[in-house]
Amino acid sequence: MRDSVLALGAHDVDRQAFPHPAVVASALGRRSPARARAGCGGRGSVQLHARRRSRSGRRDRVVRKLESSSPEETERVAARLAERLVPGDVVTVSGELGTGKTTFVRGACRALGVTEPVTSPTFTIGHRYRGEVDVSHLDLYRFERVSPEEWGDLEPYFREAIVFVEWPEAARGALPPVRARVRLRHLSPSERAVDVEADAAIGDALRG
Repeated sequence: MRDSVLALGAHDVDRQAFPHPAVVASALGRRSPARARAGCGGRGSVQLHARRRSRSGRRDRVVRKLESSSPEETERVAARLAERLVPGDVVTVSGELGTGKTTFVRGACRALGVTEPVTSPTFTIGHRYRGEVDVSHLDLYRFERVSPEEWGDLEPYFREAIVFVEWPEAARGALPPVRARVRLRHLSPSERAVDVEADAAIGDALRG
């Protein structure tokens, strides 16, 4: 595996408190639900590239660039990132279809003590899992853009939880501060690039 990655957050709320999937889906339905998903991640030699930059009013950020050659390796990268997360952290996970976004989230959830199956919430919009902390997993693929009304339905997932958001572009400008931004890209049928922009603590966890 070659090296460079990103971050997230979680807590406790009864699933009954969340809007029924049909309620949320009725506000969406703008994109075709037909889409194929695949996962990947990988082992191999790791080349580490880090870059720090200061932004006004923000902590220094670090960029890690990794390459994964298997789903298992992608999950291991996510697990290392998850070790530094606390409730309230938000991690966005971007990438084309089939790059392994849900695989990445699954690896983080396992590291956070989630034992139940972790699947893509494309049609239910969100899942909330209980582990050592609560973990929310959102998939905004079916949103063109999140409206204030739709945000009201999504907001409970962010309460006292570590939150992973797939396809975050639809919520640009609406999400709480993001601790880590992960982007996965196809390098070959079996290899993925995993780019992570995050704070120095997460960047250190992804070294080597």
